[in-house]
Amino acid sequence: MTQQSTSWVMKKYSARIKTATLSAKVNVSRPQSGITIDKVGENALKGQRILAFSHVPHAPPTLVDQYVRGDDLVATYLTPSKPSASRKDMQLTDQVYWRHIQPDDTGLWYGIELVISLQTDLLGIAPRVKLATTLRDGKVFLVKDAWHQPVLEPVKESVSVTGGHSTAVLVQSQESAWSYLQSLHYMDDASCEKTEIKFSAERVQIKSTLFVEHLEKGVIRRLRARGTFCESTDIKGLHLPEWFNEFASSEQPLTV
Repeated sequence: MTQQSTSWVMKKYSARIKTATLSAKVNVSRPQSGITIDKVGENALKGQRILAFSHVPHAPPTLVDQYVRGDDLVATYLTPSKPSASRKDMQLTDQVYWRHIQPDDTGLWYGIELVISLQTDLLGIAPRVKLATTLRDGKVFLVKDAWHQPVLEPVKESVSVTGGHSTAVLVQSQESAWSYLQSLHYMDDASCEKTEIKFSAERVQIKSTLFVEHLEKGVIRRLRARGTFCESTDIKGLHLPEWFNEFASSEQPLTV
């Protein structure tokens, strides 16, 4: 059955956004494959992927529910403790939101916010999550002091940034006119063990290891990450302070 919202169109496991600014799709049965970005404005991105998530070292999650509501695509998963685990031995319940971010007040930035909520019926487990984005090689910057006065630091070789620091990364295409900005919410920086930026085979990869604390029975832990695009590579015109202010003050999904 096809379900529709103001943003998402879903048919079976495939959900798609197609607007004047963004064309993207998600296979909700494979969240580890991420969000496939096909087009940003007039720029074809040829299937580049953002905000893929998976549990480490657990087996892939099992989809148990999915629906759309407004700008949110929502899915619930059970994650096993080992590949051969039966349903009754599942360790984790994930509720995942893919929220369509409409163009902001500057009219520049739009994309997807990923919200992950975790809970467990077991005692004291460590549900590490890997978050991964893969784009074509471009100019890459770490965004330092992002939540106060953003400063761009060029990245020209692979680097690892330890947790507790700003997790924001800016990638600018060298082939066409688009920029990509990815960041955790400022309240979630402490949940990041490290963020790695790697260059390989004309690709740049952004990988973060998240949820480093133990998760106790009955506790719900949430994390928010945004991946947004802008049809410009003009650093001065990106309005980065406004982007971070808007993200910091934005509301979370009601049921998280």
